[in-house]
Amino acid sequence: MAGTIKKSVANNIEVVNADLATAIKNPVIAVATGNKMAGGLVTCTASTTIATGLTSIVGAVVTNNSASPSLKDTCRQRWTQSGATLTVYRDKQSVAAASTYVASTVQGTVGYLVWGT
Repeated sequence: MAGTIKKSVANNIEVVNADLATAIKNPVIAVATGNKMAGGLVTCTASTTIATGLTSIVGAVVTNNSASPSLKDTCRQRWTQSGATLTVYRDKQSVAAASTYVASTVQGTVGYLVWGT
């Protein structure tokens, strides 16, 4: 796909190629042929299990989605999977500035996106 992108006088972007213009206006997140995507928000404290609706999970992304997250309460989110089931974990530092993590004791919201078959 070839095309040109120009900056016009009014600081608007003008796309000269129709295919490129369509691609910019309608971006597509691609996954391998036959794969599907699922995602959502879940509330959890230390961990929670999510039935994704997929047959198997190829990959996932999880992130803290709490309105006012506190680093002392939750420092990281991580995940594991078994078949089509995603398990999300929320961890916090064992003590301030520690490199050791323990299960979170504060409830929060985690966003997740999974892809697979």
